[in-house]
Amino acid sequence: MRDAAEQSVVRKFFSEFATTWDSLYGGKRNAFWRTFDAMFRRDIYERYDLTFRQLGADLSGRAILDIGCGSGVYCF
Repeated sequence: MRDAAEQSVVRKFFSEFATTWDSLYGGKRNAFWRTFDAMFRRDIYERYDLTFRQLGADLSGRAILDIGCGSGVYCF
């Protein structure tokens, strides 16, 4: 088991990283980064849309368990 100091460092890192990661896809970015995202990260959005289209069900109002999906940005 890791000691409390190491656990604290790891917890702090991932808490801060989650905020940084979410800011990448939060829509509050300047024009340069929106253009960059559109050019180089489009596949992320396309995979997300494809996944939910393939489910073939209306998920409105449903609960979805989000396991191991990073910061939970796609959690509903």
